Amino acid sequence: MITKGVLSCTPDDNTSVILRRFWINNIRHMPVVRDDLLVGILSLRDLLKSITEESGMKAQEILSDALREGRYYPGA
Repeated sequence: MITKGVLSCTPDDNTSVILRRFWINNIRHMPVVRDDLLVGILSLRDLLKSITEESGMKAQEILSDALREGRYYPGA
């Protein structure tokens, strides 16, 4: 089965926006594209590790904001 409407990001996208996209859409991997060409695959684990190493609690703050906005993990 082919997935329709695949979400993607670019290397220049804001990490907060990408993390929200992962969380709200309940996905763990996202294609990274530049000029309509695949340049990599980003995993949620890699993104969270990067955010945590850069700024401590930033990932937790982003997820807390998403929960306050009424968006939540559908499986919870």
